Amino acid sequence: MASAGVAPSGYKNSSSTSIGADKLQDQMNELKIRDDKEVEATIINGKGTETGHIIVTTTGGKNGQPKQTVSYMAERIVGQGSFGIVFQAKCLETGETVAIKKVLQDKRYKNRELQTMRLLDHPNVVALKHCFFSTTEKDELYLNLVLEYVPETVHRVVKHHNKMNQRMPLIYVKLYMYQICRALAYIHGSIGVCHRDIKPQNLLVNPHTHQLKLCDFGSAKVLVKGEPNISYICSRYYRAPELIFGATEYTTAIDIWSAGCVLAELMLGQPLFPGESGVDQLVEIIKVLGTPTREEIKCMNPNYTEFKFPQIKAHPWHKVFHKRMPPEAVDLVSRLLQYSPNLRCTAVEALVHPFFDELRDPNTRLPNGRFLPPLFNFKAHELKGVPADIVAKLIPEHAKKQCSYVGLRRVPSSAIQRGAAKRMPLGKYYCDYCEKQFQDTPAARKRHLQGTQHQRARALWYDSIRHQDQHGGASSLILPDGTLAKGVCHHFVRTGTCKYGDSCRYFHPKPDGVNPALAAAGPGPGAMVHQPNFLGGQPNLVAYQSAERISSSGKNILGGHTSWGNLPPSLQPPPEGGYPPLPFVDWG
Repeated sequence: MASAGVAPSGYKNSSSTSIGADKLQDQMNELKIRDDKEVEATIINGKGTETGHIIVTTTGGKNGQPKQTVSYMAERIVGQGSFGIVFQAKCLETGETVAIKKVLQDKRYKNRELQTMRLLDHPNVVALKHCFFSTTEKDELYLNLVLEYVPETVHRVVKHHNKMNQRMPLIYVKLYMYQICRALAYIHGSIGVCHRDIKPQNLLVNPHTHQLKLCDFGSAKVLVKGEPNISYICSRYYRAPELIFGATEYTTAIDIWSAGCVLAELMLGQPLFPGESGVDQLVEIIKVLGTPTREEIKCMNPNYTEFKFPQIKAHPWHKVFHKRMPPEAVDLVSRLLQYSPNLRCTAVEALVHPFFDELRDPNTRLPNGRFLPPLFNFKAHELKGVPADIVAKLIPEHAKKQCSYVGLRRVPSSAIQRGAAKRMPLGKYYCDYCEKQFQDTPAARKRHLQGTQHQRARALWYDSIRHQDQHGGASSLILPDGTLAKGVCHHFVRTGTCKYGDSCRYFHPKPDGVNPALAAAGPGPGAMVHQPNFLGGQPNLVAYQSAERISSSGKNILGGHTSWGNLPPSLQPPPEGGYPPLPFVDWG
């Protein structure tokens, strides 16, 4: 069949050939795709039923927590739909503004939203503060989710710029898209949840800080390989092609497609694929990406490989967007919007794309001169299983001090030197105190940290850098303060000075009461000397172990000292040239 050139209708000033589009639509009508009519459901009318009312509920009462009465004054409706209603409210006890999502508990449908929300804890995901159930006079049961209130959405931000006849500043496009990808990387990788309804209306934005938060987990689900899922999911403009083809064993890649559609919309100012029905949605996609190949159709849904699709050439990406659009932006869109789900880049891979390099520059500011919102405060579970080379690109040098991920590292350098953990399995972490790896689950971590072996190893290691008593014995457990748990400053030990002074993140060892006259005579107990590292060729600072000098009165003639013992490798600070993970980790 001869190919036809059809321009996409998702961008302005397109020289769309309506004849080609009509032909394409007619030929596609043979494809049996469920039409995109809204599912009928009760829409709660909040006027008069919520606004101005005071809602009283209780919190606590579990795990020994005292019960507390909390009152909310409903102020105004901020959203409603087939799911129910969302209204803004104020907590009368604290004055805090919250959003309350009121959802009818329909026995015909599974509601996973509450159990999903309880799993989530991330700066780019809206936080669940509290939940309670309520009933009506008709004995209808409603779930009320009390969420943090974020005043704006990406949808309204795009509409605002369109109304002002302006393009969204590229720094905002990068900022919003980066936070979307980070939220997806978290829910996909750490929680194993697919959102299934990524769209601008579900992306909340603080207009002052421009921090973005993903919301509305009413469609979210943990996707289990081999188990079928409903394909009639996700809002039409942002629906992945495999869903349009009726695939039931899809992956989290459907969220990646939706994110690509959002990015294109931020760049264009309007949806890229504005289909009016299920069939028309596929038509809009084909106008841009061209007709999918047999292999691409097989990846989406093998049942349609024999269907004769009209042959349409792909529209070049650089012609879809404005000619001044950076090529990095166009490249990222092309990597997100692939027919084959397995060819789309993951959320983590998108985070290290060159399009976001400007955000990693420490000198980048918002147009009003303010600092960017937190972007690199990754936690260990966020980057679980992420290759080290991607982590190195992900966290810029200036942000490593703020990133708690560096406190829990995949494979410590000391373990590599010993050859004890050359191939660290995924999902396992290494305890520097006990020099062993263990399964990283909450139960296993708690069991290990509270175990006698860990407590004893921790006490012994601390004893090597703490003040000993007169008999040289160790106290039972841990130092009363955590100053020594930071690791030792190599530069201070070698030179006696440190340009950071007392603000240095590492501990500055200062032996007590050392007699200056004796100090010049040679290394005494506790004096630091250079010795070859028994683990390799690099110099290792160890303590000089010699007999204590005892005066005729039986007292230490130094008047006291600091005993260092052999410093464990995890206590050694990083080299001056680099900044690897923190030494001496305590998960307690």
